[in-house]
This record gives sequence, structure tokens and C-alpha cells, in this order.
Amino acid sequence: MTGIVAVDQALGGSLEPGFHLISGGPATGKTALVNQICATCGCPALVVSCEMTALELFRRHVARTIGTPLAQLRSGELEPEHAQDLALATAEALPDLAIADASQGDTISPERIVELAEGIRGNRPHVLVGLDSLHAWVDSVFSYLGEYDGVNQGVERLRQIATKLRDPLLCVVERNRLSMERGGLNAASGSHKLEYRGTTVWSLDREGDERPNAQGEFDMVLRCDKNRNGHAGIRVALKFNGAL
Repeated sequence: MTGIVAVDQALGGSLEPGFHLISGGPATGKTALVNQICATCGCPALVVSCEMTALELFRRHVARTIGTPLAQLRSGELEPEHAQDLALATAEALPDLAIADASQGDTISPERIVELAEGIRGNRPHVLVGLDSLHAWVDSVFSYLGEYDGVNQGVERLRQIATKLRDPLLCVVERNRLSMERGGLNAASGSHKLEYRGTTVWSLDREGDERPNAQGEFDMVLRCDKNRNGHAGIRVALKFNGAL
């Protein structure tokens, strides 16, 4: 399950095994959403981070889990002992979450993703893999093929990973320029295979004007553009708090 009640209801209860895609414009919270789902899915989860370091990603988990704003975690204003206490409390609250850092030029192959996922699964029935993002991962693993062929190869290998694990793989994808604002089923950049191969395809966008409310939250809408195992077209209202 995603741990977000309205999203789970829209999915029919849970994420089916397969390849699930989320696209969105800049600064719409795609990374935050995928990481929150991985943290609250109720089973072991592996985040493969190709664009953000493990330290920065962990700060975001601390902010969301403990409620300490990101700005405080980055500024150096916290005493080292206090920062350590926050980190340990977060690790204790998220014992089944693992982060693989591919942001510093390290290549994490399809075989390595399977190995890591099976390692954290252990003897439990399910594991969730989150990848941020497909295009950044393709650039590091299949750059020799060029963008179009690289994305096609990446899509096929990720589908094979989900099939081998018999579990869901949740993936952030970049949008093409024409679809940056409007999203939609054909919004993903690089290859038509993305929308055809996806078990579900989601668009994440800001709703209404872009000013935050009194709590610093933006209204968001998560729209299901494709659902192979259920209804498409469902819209889920969310809020995104960038400070947390």
C-alpha cells in the first residue's frame, strides 16, 4: 500500500506488481511523494536515488518524520547531539527503508537493484522499489545507446526487475517540453514505451494558484492517467509541504 488512504482507494487497495510511473512539472514534489510512499508502504522498500545524495534524501525523511524543517537541518544551527538524536529517531521510525545512492556517478545496474531489493526483503513477502528518476538512471546505465534507445532499454529492464521481484517498482519520469504544464498519458519524455508499458501512469501537478496556505502547503492533484487493473481518470487531492 502507498500509505496515503485516498491513493490506495484509487488504486483499488494497493500497488499491483509491475511498473508504475509518476510524472510532474518542476518542484511539484515527485521525489517527496515517491519517498513518502516508500517510507509508509508497510513493507521493506529500496529507494534508488540518481539525482539527490543519500544525505540530502535522508534529511528529507527526517523533516517529514520528525517535523523539523529542512532549512534547520541544512543550516548548521542544530547542536550536533540534537541532530544525531533526530537522525537516530528517524532511522528507528523507518527500519525497513534503504537508500542506494547513484547520484555521484556510481552505476547501479538492473542486477544490483534486484540484489539490493532481495537483500532487504529477506523472508518477508513483499518489497517496493522506488527509482528517482528513470531518465537519470538511464543516463548512467545505458548512455551508450543514446536517449531514445536508452529509455526503451531502461523501460524493458525495469519491467523485468518488477517481474523478477513479483512486486511494484515506482518510478519518477521526466516530462517532455510540450507536456511540462499539462501532463497527461503522453507526457513522459523519450519514448512512447513509457505509457504503454506502465501498469499505472500518474501525473502530479499544482492545483489552482501557486501561493501556499497558512501552513506553507500547496494544493496538489495526483491524476491517474492509466490503470491497467482499475479505473483511469481518478483525481486525488493532496497537499505538498516543501519545508517538511
